Amino acid sequence: MLRPRHPAAIPIARGFRRLAHGDVHYRTAGSGPVVLALHESPRSSLSLLPVIDALADRYCVIAPDTPGYGLSDPLPGETPSLDDFLDVIAGLLDDLGVERVAIYGAHTGAALATAFAVREPHRVTALVLDGLSAFDAEEVAAFRTRYLTPYEPHWDGRHVMALWSRAKDLFTWFPWYEQSAGRRLATEPQAIGVLHKSALGFLQAGAEYAKAYTLAAAYQPNAVLQALRAPATVIARPDDLIADHLDRLMQGPSWEITWLGPDLEEWAQALVAGIARGDTPDTAQPPTASADGSRFLAVGAGWLHVMLAGPMDGPVRVLLPGLPGDLSALLAAQSNLHPQDRVVAISPPGCGRSDPLSDPTAGLEAVIDALDAALQALRVEPASLAGEGASAVIATLWARRRGWPIEVAAIDPPAWLATGAPLPDGPLLTVLPPAWDGTHLTGAWFQLRDLQLYDIPPGRGPPLRRRNSDSLDVRRFDRLFRSYVEGPECAALLAQVVDHLRTHPADRLPPKD
Repeated sequence: MLRPRHPAAIPIARGFRRLAHGDVHYRTAGSGPVVLALHESPRSSLSLLPVIDALADRYCVIAPDTPGYGLSDPLPGETPSLDDFLDVIAGLLDDLGVERVAIYGAHTGAALATAFAVREPHRVTALVLDGLSAFDAEEVAAFRTRYLTPYEPHWDGRHVMALWSRAKDLFTWFPWYEQSAGRRLATEPQAIGVLHKSALGFLQAGAEYAKAYTLAAAYQPNAVLQALRAPATVIARPDDLIADHLDRLMQGPSWEITWLGPDLEEWAQALVAGIARGDTPDTAQPPTASADGSRFLAVGAGWLHVMLAGPMDGPVRVLLPGLPGDLSALLAAQSNLHPQDRVVAISPPGCGRSDPLSDPTAGLEAVIDALDAALQALRVEPASLAGEGASAVIATLWARRRGWPIEVAAIDPPAWLATGAPLPDGPLLTVLPPAWDGTHLTGAWFQLRDLQLYDIPPGRGPPLRRRNSDSLDVRRFDRLFRSYVEGPECAALLAQVVDHLRTHPADRLPPKD
């Protein structure tokens, strides 16, 4: 029914756990002794798919998104401490009922893994540290002021192109802002998909991206070598941005430094060998999701993203965000309006963080099939159903199919959805494939911007000006943009809604009084 947007060699489960600060998203696969995998900044557990593939045939691999990255909620405050991040690691293990683990960490993840093993040595059986940094004081200061430039959205989209340039520069110079011959990296040009995923990592984290990054750069592993009790294998491949930092690390009683070649099979064998140097971690099955908050629901081979709020025993209000739409913003607004309701917000297939349909041409009936599967998994029957914008059409068709005797409400519908208003002549959004010059991101920014200013953007029919002044809030718009970049297949779903209304004009909404 759905297909994974980011396929892996083995089936991977996803979920959230509710901790003290908020939700932590994770990917997991395999069973047996537990290996905790911690990613680099500003990426997410998505970058750890090769690690999961390499280890899940013999271990239960749990790869969380660091707070503020990927899909995990950020820590409160502007400057959380290193211990705040370590508390989340400890809290996640406690929540999963796992006492002792082996840990793999890459870059920021390597610093967090080392610090956690020093703070709680009884919980760590072995470490594999992939690209551990050891910056000097001058480099740390420059890292804070020049490397970690703030993420600040601008209505003219200048930050989008700057972000794409930085994603490319990260693989060309180190540090990226010193574009000189002496700083040129001896690496091959990266594939366009790698650059796009790197940019997506920045976009997912937004303004949160620098928090763990800053702490990892300032961390001094040489100061704790003698205190480390777990056997640690420090590795780096020649194309690692900080491969030369291995020469800066002092030898410690439990350290083993290994230089690797570019071969991925050699790298995978080094991971297994490093974990085997320690005692056997606790054994576990892949964890299940928490009972509340955010979650992913399996639908076919893919996942639908769902957010829950409100009292468990309240009437169920099901919400579909706009096309495209920001699920968390919609949930927050509706929870405030209906505090007595049990609110279930679902991103349709291909939108936001939900995986797309296996067959992108399957039509709206297949979309409703997937939404039905989500409600069946949650075992809820809605008392009301609402769709934001164009999703009101999907909500109407869904209620009609199930015969729900309920009112379908439309939240902020575009004018063309009303009876008598002209429909768009063509697609309202056109997905641009990743391009070397970054125009797929700037194109998405300006297409979406036009869609916020006009019900029908210029060139796609008679322009109809929107009256919603909130759409001019650049930070709110940036959240919508980031949601769309994560789920660009939403553009095709929007086009399907318009096509449906052309052939079924009776499904348009009555005009407002």
